[in-house]
Amino acid sequence: MSEEKQISCAWCNELFTPHRKNHVTCSNNCCVKRYQQKQAIRSLLFKIKDPTQLAAMEVFAVALIDD
Repeated sequence: MSEEKQISCAWCNELFTPHRKNHVTCSNNCCVKRYQQKQAIRSLLFKIKDPTQLAAMEVFAVALIDD
């Protein structure tokens, strides 16, 4: 019998056993939150018009991560 490997959720870092090899989140709730975050970042990237805006956004992102 094969031993099932546990991985950590891409959103909440909780350990879980994936049912399929492409599962990266532990629940539908985490999947939805991850998707919403990806969409928010994608919409911000589409609003960038020049490199100075990108540099300002990088500074903002670093400040968010540090908090």
